[in-house]
Amino acid sequence: MSSSRKIAIVTPITPYPPDSGTKLRIYHLIRILKAAGLRILLVNYDHNIPHEIPDTIRKWCDEFVHIGLDANDSAIPLYKRLYNKFTKVPFIPRPNLTEELSNILLSWEPDFVQVEKTISAAYLDIPKLKAAGMRIVLEEGGVHHLYYEREAAAAESFIKKALNLRRAGRLKSFEKEVIGKVDAVVAVSHEEASLLRKMNPNVNVIYTPNGVDENIFTNEITPAGQRHWGAFFCGNLAYRPNRDAVDLYLHHVMPILKKGKEQLDFVIAGGGPQDDLLAIHDPLFHPLGYVNDISMYFKMYAIFVNPMRLGGGTNLKMLEAMAYGMACVTTAIGAEGIGIESGKHAIVAQTFEEMADYLCRLSDNKTQATLLGAAARQFIIDYYTWPDCAKQLIAYYNS
Repeated sequence: MSSSRKIAIVTPITPYPPDSGTKLRIYHLIRILKAAGLRILLVNYDHNIPHEIPDTIRKWCDEFVHIGLDANDSAIPLYKRLYNKFTKVPFIPRPNLTEELSNILLSWEPDFVQVEKTISAAYLDIPKLKAAGMRIVLEEGGVHHLYYEREAAAAESFIKKALNLRRAGRLKSFEKEVIGKVDAVVAVSHEEASLLRKMNPNVNVIYTPNGVDENIFTNEITPAGQRHWGAFFCGNLAYRPNRDAVDLYLHHVMPILKKGKEQLDFVIAGGGPQDDLLAIHDPLFHPLGYVNDISMYFKMYAIFVNPMRLGGGTNLKMLEAMAYGMACVTTAIGAEGIGIESGKHAIVAQTFEEMADYLCRLSDNKTQATLLGAAARQFIIDYYTWPDCAKQLIAYYNS
């Protein structure tokens, strides 16, 4: 039996197939941690677990456990659930899940418990696990209240603004409490690290940004200026920030382009509800729905457009588009946490008019698109491959 450190990863999301930002992050972290010689227990409590977990996941895990969410937890009286929802932590209590997680972890006796997202921390009995000698690491959590703060800022009605501000405030209070209990918190950007330290000056922050698969760079790519001249966007449309980005482009950027007679295809890929999008009959708009291989579209199109104004963290779709040498035009939030130099690695537009103007300029100068894509790809090679991104986390586990 190996004597290496044991890491239990507790996640509400099965990291397969790796077709969303969260799944990609967990998938690659497991891969890199295993390659570093760490022993992995993956504990999953996802409603939507696939019937078969592929060998690519199982071979990286020394053990894999799936917990079905016990129906008895949802049998808590409605009045009690409402009371908890509006007065206590902003998550539905699941005492059976908490007990089962404790039993599994106490049985396996990991050195560290890597808790994916704030919600998982709500279901852990942290004092009990720490008393058993485990160190708790909150991974990609602690700052989820930003999501609701941005929803509030974008809300058009007073009621939605007020509700989102209330949710943000309650979640922030809970997250401040949680980061004070755990041994370390993983931040995906320097901006997140700074926010965590403002929430709790004593927090131990481990900088572990999102990255891309280093195998992307084993093959040559077609220069952006020589690809199909279209603007591509991808993301699960069930996630409101992605759907909001598509709507913003359709209703604000495309009309400006059309006024200027710019014929630029807008292609989107991703699952989620989109019947209303499929009903749009515009020869320049192409909703593809869910696609099995997103990489072929990153290679096919010249431009990646990223009009996001909601959400948080570092945008994995942006990193992948850059890695594939696309000329990227984005909002500041779409580029958040990456450290892009606008005009060199990508173009950061401050308004819809700016975004449309930059897209027109790229159409007139495909050499610039090629240079932009090449610089973006080199930037990702230099700073954002998963083996480099996970170095601080691996060092912490080995310390």
